Amino acid sequence: MQINSALNAGYTGLQRATQQVDESSSKLAQLATQPEAVNPTAELVNLMVAEQSGQASVKVVKAADEMMGTLLDVRV
Repeated sequence: MQINSALNAGYTGLQRATQQVDESSSKLAQLATQPEAVNPTAELVNLMVAEQSGQASVKVVKAADEMMGTLLDVRV
């Protein structure tokens, strides 16, 4: 069960990172029409945080996948 929990945590992290990228990208796109309503520095930082969060989530998914493969190899 813990491997499934790790996979779920990894997938949830990827979804959150994707949502954060979408939100920050949309705000940065608003610079063309409403430059005073957007803090470009904060949104670029948010994009970088989302990237790192996504990379960490991918590592969690890969680790869970490797654990599952190891368990299957042991059982065979």
